[in-house]
Amino acid sequence: MEENTNMNIDVTKIMEEIRADIDARGLRDEVLSFEEIPMPQQATVVDSGTGPFNNDEFMDSNMYMNRCFQVQTWQPIKSNRPLGFLIIFFKKIIRKLIRFFIDPIVNEQNDFNANTTRSMNQVRNYIHETSTKNTQTEDAVKAMQLRMETMSREITELNRKVAALEEENRSLRKDAE
Repeated sequence: MEENTNMNIDVTKIMEEIRADIDARGLRDEVLSFEEIPMPQQATVVDSGTGPFNNDEFMDSNMYMNRCFQVQTWQPIKSNRPLGFLIIFFKKIIRKLIRFFIDPIVNEQNDFNANTTRSMNQVRNYIHETSTKNTQTEDAVKAMQLRMETMSREITELNRKVAALEEENRSLRKDAE
């Protein structure tokens, strides 16, 4: 970029050009609602919360939370329009002027995000521990069921032997009389 040291800037003319550009684009002089402001989507809600628990989805969401819980106040300012350097200059001035108002909000949001992320990490740990305990309990129940089946067969065999011995005992008593 060439630097012109004798540059005369006519702010009134620039503002007229900006206003003409706004009129040409058909932009209106109203406060936009949140729905009208285009926002880049970082993550989308895939599941409405109904249905069975999906551990893979939960772990993916948890990893995303751990990576992205910190909101950045400062974003690079760019402009490819004519006189973009002026637009960038004014945006930087505006950003510095409203920083006292924006920074506390962003800090509160970051604190909330950090606490929510820590809580979700605890939920993840709880799910992991509970899942491990459930697996151990299921294994113990299967082992007990197998032992019960074995003992049941042994009891049935013993009952059959007792019945046979009682029959033999009765028969021997009859013979002894």
